[in-house]
Amino acid sequence: MATRSEILALIKGKKFDEIEAFQYSDRSRVITREDDNDGDGRTQYLTLEFSFDDGEPNLLVSLRGTYSSHGDSYWNEAFQSEPYTYTVTGYRKVGETA
Repeated sequence: MATRSEILALIKGKKFDEIEAFQYSDRSRVITREDDNDGDGRTQYLTLEFSFDDGEPNLLVSLRGTYSSHGDSYWNEAFQSEPYTYTVTGYRKVGETA
């Protein structure tokens, strides 16, 4: 398992594939928080949470790129991230109208 400073250096060095590989490594120290895409030719997302024995908060690292169902997916950015919450208001039918 890499250290916190090594992970941060991978982000800075744009080592996308090396960061992605942690998704399948030490699952007791790396949790996949987000692994999704918006469809062929659109954005793909990967967020990993790293834990360390250094007493510091866990490190969240996100990758963003372009998804391809043909196997040509690629990452184009890596960054340290934090969770956020947002609210969506929707509307549903409440009864019959005349």
